[in-house]
Amino acid sequence: MERRFWGQDNRDSWSIRQYKGGSIFIGVTNEGEIRGITLGKETLQQWANQIAQKAKPHIVLDIDKYEISGKGGKAVAVIKIQESLQKPISVGDKYYKRVDNSNRPMTQQEIAQMWHSTSWDVLPINDDTSLKGLDAITLERFTRRAVQKGRLPHEYVDDEMQTVLERLHLIADGRTLNGALLLFGKNPNQYFPNFITRIQRLKTEDEIIDDKWIDGNLFEQCERSSTNLL
Repeated sequence: MERRFWGQDNRDSWSIRQYKGGSIFIGVTNEGEIRGITLGKETLQQWANQIAQKAKPHIVLDIDKYEISGKGGKAVAVIKIQESLQKPISVGDKYYKRVDNSNRPMTQQEIAQMWHSTSWDVLPINDDTSLKGLDAITLERFTRRAVQKGRLPHEYVDDEMQTVLERLHLIADGRTLNGALLLFGKNPNQYFPNFITRIQRLKTEDEIIDDKWIDGNLFEQCERSSTNLL
């Protein structure tokens, strides 16, 4: 793929991340011939900033440079792109899909289908909440029970919190996902006010004699709900 990265040609970044991910090689023709390009000191950072500014939602990617011997200081740039959990991704309010080696605009139906196929719990929360917002004790109890039941490998017990969450796919691009907060959050209701279990006891269809609202993470709500129902 030999081209100037500026302008509409960087649609490749979004259309590839829209699906299964992949890599873009700058300085290599579509036929595989390595020609190389001249890169300035700030070129790679400028490319990364350009992609970050135009993509909605925000994406994270890696750009590496490989020097080519005998090419007068030229290099090949490789943009490594992972599949995005948040779909679809727009560039300039337009959406593209990757078909073979070209980018094609998505239809309204394709955009709608991709919106509906994205699970809400695998989306990152809307701020920069770190692991401090998660309850390590709840996560440890879950891990030990899952290992005892044979649902998780034994090494999970000794792993750090971030490692366990990454293995469970509850962290993506360094960001905590909604599912992690729902399962292990110290105070998930701060972010999801409607994430509450309500238990009522009725004397008649219209007369409520007991009404309990149970908050906390999912494990806490399950345990407290079970206690109140006994």
